[in-house]
Amino acid sequence: MKNNNQEMSRIEIIFRLFRMVRPVRGIMVCAVFFGILNHLSNIAIITWGAYLVSSFLIPDANPASTFSFVLLFVFGLVKALCAYFEQLANHEVAFRLLAHLRTQFYKQIEPLVPAKLLDKRSGDVISRIGGDIEIIEVFFAHTISPFAIAFAVSVAVLLFMGTWWWVLPLVVLPFQIVLGILVPFFWEKYVRKTGQELRSAMGETNAYLTDSLQGLETILLFNQGQARKKEIVKKGENLNRIKAGHASRQGWLFGFVNTVILLANVLIFGVAVKGYLAGYLDLQGVITVTAASISAFVPLFSVSILSHYLTESFASAERLFKIIDEEPAVVDLPEASPELPERFDINFDNVSFQYNSNGPLVLDKLNLFIPSGSCIALIGESGCGKSTVLKLLLRFWEFSDGEIKIGGKDIKKIRMESIFDIVSIVAPDSHLFDTTIKENIAIAKPEASMEEIVTSAKNANIHDFIMTLPNGYDTQIGELGDKLSGGERQRIVISRVLLKNTPILLFDEPTSNLDSYNENAIQETLNRISRDKTVIIVTHRLSLLANVDKAYRLSQGKLSEFSLENRIKCMTPVVA
Repeated sequence: MKNNNQEMSRIEIIFRLFRMVRPVRGIMVCAVFFGILNHLSNIAIITWGAYLVSSFLIPDANPASTFSFVLLFVFGLVKALCAYFEQLANHEVAFRLLAHLRTQFYKQIEPLVPAKLLDKRSGDVISRIGGDIEIIEVFFAHTISPFAIAFAVSVAVLLFMGTWWWVLPLVVLPFQIVLGILVPFFWEKYVRKTGQELRSAMGETNAYLTDSLQGLETILLFNQGQARKKEIVKKGENLNRIKAGHASRQGWLFGFVNTVILLANVLIFGVAVKGYLAGYLDLQGVITVTAASISAFVPLFSVSILSHYLTESFASAERLFKIIDEEPAVVDLPEASPELPERFDINFDNVSFQYNSNGPLVLDKLNLFIPSGSCIALIGESGCGKSTVLKLLLRFWEFSDGEIKIGGKDIKKIRMESIFDIVSIVAPDSHLFDTTIKENIAIAKPEASMEEIVTSAKNANIHDFIMTLPNGYDTQIGELGDKLSGGERQRIVISRVLLKNTPILLFDEPTSNLDSYNENAIQETLNRISRDKTVIIVTHRLSLLANVDKAYRLSQGKLSEFSLENRIKCMTPVVA
């Protein structure tokens, strides 16, 4: 298995980026074709223009005909059209591939939840799916085509020079090799570390800013605003320092490339003059080949300076590929079937689990049988593994030993999508989207009627509150539901689960954000909907144990039954 922390080679990154071009290779060929015509037309305009001017300045030169001037106009028209179609084709390729890359990135993120995303900051992930993908556009729109164009144009220039005097291509070729091969290769290698540092610093800064915005209320409550500002300034200054260094190197590259091109033009002019004095070229030839050399290096200039931008593109591609290559903690087995079990009893048989291979056992040969249609509760200290039991049942994590069965069928042999069809969960961190209340509830059943949505809201004791809002069910709840109280958010999540109406219900602290009045209302709802379903309730509130069939205490990875007598004692008020 590949080490995800190992640096990817440039060859590997380039080949992977090239493979992505396959679906749009037809458009890419068009971009290269029009790009070559564009640059050749540009060279033709300057060269042919110099030739025509020389025909007026040199007494013995061939006179320019009317057709010569028409041809110059044709070159200009061809250049304009080809420049347009080249840019259109290049960006069509880029934008199609970027859309494809965003889709692939999101598809890869889904199976990584939650196990493989715990060590990744949300701001950094957002930076990758946003900024890094945009940076890769440089490779697709401004790299593949320019390199192909530079090669084709360089060959054409060598052939053109050779028609005037065979020595001229030998003078031009070394400069083409320097600008088209040596500079891109060595410069990208030189600034590679800076590009990686820049993209990493961008991700770190974005992650810190996202974290700060999400926790702004907490920051203010603990008077940590100034400290947070100082850290943001510090990270910003570090990012600016890296950017300044990167920009400084870019300036040196521009200067070096322009110097090489200037030397090439001076040398070509000098050799051409020498050829004129030796009788190999006429004066019109000297002017023509000099003009051709000036315009011939334009594609190579683009290729040379691209090496500076490519280092960021490669760094961004590497960051994206490392997530795309991440292997999910849980995958469907080849023999996994979409077929659902006929009954919904749950059986944990000697299940052991630890979050890290070197960490302690969270569950140690746990055994638990929940008959179909019964309701059990799990209690215990925080961190004892109660929520882990629910996550294993949902296949969010892979357990090391034992079996978990639903209806007598090993859950590893049931596709995860099928498990999600029969299991619902209400958790303290259940997500609400920045959309309407109706859409947040209906995500559980997109085809649900308004009557079904309202019924689920009534059962969750949230309907009356919704109707007090100006827009009712069409009220926007804000990002993460921040326009609602904790209890209101929780009841909307419960509404969602009730609408889905699955045979297995999991409640992880379902009343943790509710007051006593709403807790009693929700408890009545839970009692009512649990009559014909298999239910597991994880709770600290002993009041929820009143109507469960059995309660279990989890401690040190093992279960012990919490007897009815103990439940009654815990719920009986003490009279002084």
